[in-house]
Amino acid sequence: MADSADDPFNLQGLREMQTLVQVKRRRLSVPVRRRPNRLDFVRVHPDPGYRINMPMFKLGKADGAGDEEMYFVRPEMLGEMANEVRMYTVFTAVNLQGNVFMWCVRVPDDDGREPNAWLVANREAAEAAMNKWLRVASDVGAGAYSVFEYEGPLVEPVWPEEPFLELLKLAFKNRMGVSMRPVSSGATKISSASAQPWKVGSLPLPQPVSARAASNASEKRKPLMTRPFRRIAHRGGRA
Repeated sequence: MADSADDPFNLQGLREMQTLVQVKRRRLSVPVRRRPNRLDFVRVHPDPGYRINMPMFKLGKADGAGDEEMYFVRPEMLGEMANEVRMYTVFTAVNLQGNVFMWCVRVPDDDGREPNAWLVANREAAEAAMNKWLRVASDVGAGAYSVFEYEGPLVEPVWPEEPFLELLKLAFKNRMGVSMRPVSSGATKISSASAQPWKVGSLPLPQPVSARAASNASEKRKPLMTRPFRRIAHRGGRA
């Protein structure tokens, strides 16, 4: 029996080249984290244009998805929050599945003291991830971050197509602290202004990662200790 044009199992039609609809992914948000998920192997974008130093305020712990409650503090709030704001380097990172997130690493205080070992390890892990896949996990018992290098088949990272400023807007669109007010419990709550426009000129200029806030920190840093399975440990008190 001849194939009918209306028959969904028309063999001639099934054998013809199918026309696929082209789609483009639209990113609606970007997670913000102080370190990667402990189970993810990650890479950091090596382009200096995809990282920046920003004044930030950490309000709470990460949620179930690992997203941190951290806010970008606008310039007009810096004086009011002088004792709460810390500078963070915001790196653009991806995992093996191509999921992008902002890896926020605190800049050491410029007070002449030896920087916290957890912070040093976190920054060194981010810098190392510019050239290799690695996984970062904390070992509370040992007082150390452990870094594991990926030694599987070669995988090229899938970097985001969006420019850095667009990724930054998506990450902090609801995380711009513009005012502080007390709540009934006596705690302090930061309000965010997602509707306020971003001004590139109001952000700190990008700085090379090697230009640390504490220039003498590198001289006091303990050397890395290589462990089995390409594990690197850092010891010290957590901030």
